[in-house]
Amino acid sequence: MRAILFLLVWTASALISSFTAAQSQEAGTAIVVLDGSGSMGGPLEGQKDVKFDLASRALLQLLPSASPQSRTGLVTFGNRRKGDCTDADVAVAPASANLDQFTSVFGRIGPTGKGPLVHGVREAAKVLPPGAPATLIVIHDDMDNCRQDVCAAASDLAKITPKVTVHVITISLDKSTSMKMSCLATATGGRVFEARDAASVESSLAEAMRLAGVTGSNAQAAAEPLATSPPPAAEPTGPPSVRLSAGLSADGAALAVPVQWTILTAAAADGPPVKEALVPILTTELPPGSYIAQAQHGLASGRQNFEVAGHGQTQARVSLEAANIKISSVAGKASDALSSPILTVSAIGDKSARTKPVYIGQEQTTDLVVPAGAYRIAVRDGLASKQQDITLAAGDVTPVDFALGTGHLELSSQNREGGELLDGTAFILSVDDPDAPQGRREITRTIAPQPGFVLPAGTYYVTAKLGAAEVRERIAIGTGDIVKRSIPLNGAWTSLTVNLDPNLSAAGLPIAYRVITRGKEEREIARINAQTSNHTAEIFLPQGSYRFVAAAGRLNVSGVADADIVAGPKAAINISAAVSELTIAPDPASTTGWDLRDRQGNVVQRSAASRTLKTLLVAPGHYLVRIEQGDSHVEKPVDLKPGERLTVPLGIR
Repeated sequence: MRAILFLLVWTASALISSFTAAQSQEAGTAIVVLDGSGSMGGPLEGQKDVKFDLASRALLQLLPSASPQSRTGLVTFGNRRKGDCTDADVAVAPASANLDQFTSVFGRIGPTGKGPLVHGVREAAKVLPPGAPATLIVIHDDMDNCRQDVCAAASDLAKITPKVTVHVITISLDKSTSMKMSCLATATGGRVFEARDAASVESSLAEAMRLAGVTGSNAQAAAEPLATSPPPAAEPTGPPSVRLSAGLSADGAALAVPVQWTILTAAAADGPPVKEALVPILTTELPPGSYIAQAQHGLASGRQNFEVAGHGQTQARVSLEAANIKISSVAGKASDALSSPILTVSAIGDKSARTKPVYIGQEQTTDLVVPAGAYRIAVRDGLASKQQDITLAAGDVTPVDFALGTGHLELSSQNREGGELLDGTAFILSVDDPDAPQGRREITRTIAPQPGFVLPAGTYYVTAKLGAAEVRERIAIGTGDIVKRSIPLNGAWTSLTVNLDPNLSAAGLPIAYRVITRGKEEREIARINAQTSNHTAEIFLPQGSYRFVAAAGRLNVSGVADADIVAGPKAAINISAAVSELTIAPDPASTTGWDLRDRQGNVVQRSAASRTLKTLLVAPGHYLVRIEQGDSHVEKPVDLKPGERLTVPLGIR
């Protein structure tokens, strides 16, 4: 009886083991949850490769070995928006044979913002079929920095989706980071992997994908050491073809991002291309012969000759002899966004350090591939700028981070404290400069109504000018500050009008106004021309006592008015000016010269030779008309009263 029971137990155990083994060989569903936060844009200490690139490159290299029945997806977090704790995206829905989709995604994204890891895991779990077994593979370099409890999320995940396993791959030299994340794996029956270099990132991901049932014996065999005596190479079979890959350097890893490929025949290198494509790795059938492969990515390019044999596939690598610059720019250490960044990358030339721009953009983060060499990288935002010179060797992946340390200054002007806003004010910004005249240097000026400036943290001197008013202030700006200042000019718009006799033809008479301060020191502070149609003019004046003088063109018509200007409401100044009309009538039969002199003998108007009438508007008073004709002349006295019209005929007889 015991033997029978033992046989039954052994048989059941064997069946269970057989079922478990078969189940482990079934193709699985896995979603890679990839950290796209800004910290993934840097390398591990003492290494060159960027962490985000290590993860994406390993994934693209392992996907071709995935089982045709397996389903793989991708959720990214922190890669789209700065400072957004809801930034998680289903970049690739779970499916089989979707390498092209992964390649396309990695060709356009990169590390950017915060690290909402928990939110990314939760979004990935939503994509999985309810109740079905599946695996999440979380690749990250740090903890969730959006104040979410990873262990609490792990507990919830285990309760809601008990058939979901989470493996965690931590790319970090800090062991405590993986320890803090271990609860996410242990709560769901998964494993924690510590990746400290490129090789361990790939091996960790390969093992996680094998455990998830995505890859099978092929991936496992790839991790095993080679036998001491490798089997003899098989004869190449299949149609003639080529597999082209590109790298930043000859010995570097293959690029996992789209590359612009052009294949030319060696015999007709200047002729039309045989094949063009935009893919990371180009595989195509070609007739046997000699070819040239040209690869371009970013600002770098390379070419390589290769031969296609009569059978089988030829593999060729094109070295771009290039480097990858990962540029990040922020306003301050708090990763505040820049307002309107302008990024310039220039190649540094000969010993004179002459530069030639090779790239100009407006992005805060830029992933740029450039030929190896020396470069000057400059970032400008408003009036703030920084630059850095770097020398890049082929294969380098170099992060360049700028913190401009900027603040914002917003200006406006008022007629008085708490009064109305003013338009037309000129704002001038200056800074201390011991080498500049008077120790200050102007950096910008504008007449925008309410201008805004992006400035490096520091002390600035603002001059606000409108009309005859001018006010100076000193303003300090710290990093991240938004300083709003409305400067009171303590004055008023002043309208000037001269009153002339409406019965006289004075409509088109040009009028000029002079503004003179009254007090201990009288001085002219402004001179403006009136509109010829209505003789009015406007000027903004600071509060004070003034004398206003109106003068009619080059003649002697003038008027004076004294007034006090008070800061605030608009002021209207009316100036009375007495005027008379004098018409000079030459003899039409002869050419007559004449001039008009006032009581002091000053020439008011003169004509060397005239046969036409001349009408003058002059101030009332006593005048002398001197008439010249040939060698003879005669003088005629004229007395004009305000508003009077008088015609003086010219002629010696």
